[in-house]
Amino acid sequence: MTGKNGLVFGFILDGKGPVTTAKFMAMAARRGKMREVAERTARYIEDIDSARDRAFISQEELNNKLSRYMSKTM
Repeated sequence: MTGKNGLVFGFILDGKGPVTTAKFMAMAARRGKMREVAERTARYIEDIDSARDRAFISQEELNNKLSRYMSKTM
């Protein structure tokens, strides 16, 4: 069946029967929340990755300073 705006209407099933408008809106809200959580998690992972890179660079700099110090004292 087609509505006046050209959209096709039909049943959406969620495994428990037809999905009502309220159920559909609740599912859409959950999907939006899940997307938001996924994006936030991705940002956290990027931040952690960046911190790891900075720690690696700091460790290399410290090792270089220690090596230079050890060379001077010998």
